[in-house]
Amino acid sequence: MYRMQSAVVTPGGSVSEALAMQPSDPAARGKASDARNADGLPPLAVRQQLERILASRAFARSPRISRFLSFVVEQTLAGQEDKLKEYLLGVEVFNRTDSFDPRIDSIVRVEARRLRYKLDRYYETEGRDDTVHIQFRKGCYIPTFAIKRPGEHLSDDVFQFPHLSTVEDPHAFALYAKGRSHLGRWTADGIAESISCFSQALVEDPGCASAHAGLASAWTVAGLLGLMPANDVMAKAGKSAAEAIALKPDCAEATAVEGIVRALNDFEWNDAEDRLRRSLPMNPCGTEMRLWYGLNAMIAGRFQDAIREMRKAQQADPTSLTAHLATGFAYQLARAYDEALQQYRLAHEISPASYAPHLAMGLLFTEQQMFEQAHHSLSQAAQVSPRNPNVMAALVYSHFAAGRPDAAHQVLADLTELAARQYVPAIALCLAYTCSGDVEPAIQKLEEAYEERSPWLGLIRSMPAFSRIRDDARYPALTALIGLA
Repeated sequence: MYRMQSAVVTPGGSVSEALAMQPSDPAARGKASDARNADGLPPLAVRQQLERILASRAFARSPRISRFLSFVVEQTLAGQEDKLKEYLLGVEVFNRTDSFDPRIDSIVRVEARRLRYKLDRYYETEGRDDTVHIQFRKGCYIPTFAIKRPGEHLSDDVFQFPHLSTVEDPHAFALYAKGRSHLGRWTADGIAESISCFSQALVEDPGCASAHAGLASAWTVAGLLGLMPANDVMAKAGKSAAEAIALKPDCAEATAVEGIVRALNDFEWNDAEDRLRRSLPMNPCGTEMRLWYGLNAMIAGRFQDAIREMRKAQQADPTSLTAHLATGFAYQLARAYDEALQQYRLAHEISPASYAPHLAMGLLFTEQQMFEQAHHSLSQAAQVSPRNPNVMAALVYSHFAAGRPDAAHQVLADLTELAARQYVPAIALCLAYTCSGDVEPAIQKLEEAYEERSPWLGLIRSMPAFSRIRDDARYPALTALIGLA
């Protein structure tokens, strides 16, 4: 049926070879003409390019994607491209039943994104010298066929950045970027959105080490904020970090998360220190590993080390709310109150809608016995984040310190009632009971915080808010348990 002036279109073959294939039968010639695009590609050239793609390493391991590509190409060559709708593809390609509803089942959209990504990678690697290109516009299931002019491929160096774990799939990258943005909000909704985005990115690209590492950090922050019991989320953080390292052994963020999990969840301080130190040169310009290293230094009482690393994190990412808050907290533990306040105010200016800078300033002002300013800051935190257990515990602390026992007992009663209806970190209740002078429930909650592996256990010995419980004879036994006696 076809007369070929050139037997095949080989990789790197000329445009003239691709155009040399002409149908010998007049009827076939007319049908082939309908299937051509502006570059005049005949169906045989397209089919040979399709076979080459399907035989490539990436597509040979993906039968479902290969079936998808074959179906839409053949339908388009047959002049049936108008029928390439989501419902038809779901039924014919992905074996969905007649009741398939694309509004509920996103299989076609998800696989179309994977197909576009695999085609992009094919033409950047194995098919970089191919003459014929099969392409898809975003949101469209109809392929286009084109002849590539020489030199129209991206260099493999485009993703070669020292120290960074790049995300090459554009759809995975969009989800990864959103996850990073949500992670920095310091809210329950933000962390939930962050975890969701990183998880979706891994659906798009299961081999994305950066998304695994981001997920590890998100679970760790969830534990720090007391959104869930820390021993639950830290186990998930460790698992995600291990998966990232399996994909990229020098992944700095994942190595640092493994370190902080070893510290906070396992109390293996020496191993944690080693992992955290190893993470720093893996990405000298990174922020996450310096933040985790700085937190570990704070727990160890090395406040100047913590300040140094936190300030480097600030320089690496001046827009990071977390970096500014962490730097302020390191200064606060070192009793450098003016410097701490400067950092907290900067955090507020960068993220004026966040409750966290108000909470930090409220605790700082309380330590300085500036009770009017403390009450103002904590009231603003409570207004931005109502019924936040950490804010409520801070209010109890501030009211008692200011000599307002009635107000303190009212907030403590509200916090206790909240704990009966939802998860409240044991460490928050421990702080509230400690400040009230009610030692027995404070010790009980401290023991529960140990069982939960609260990330704040190691900082109790440095925070003035816990001074009363440190005077109890039972407190040294706890510090011995966690290895910080």
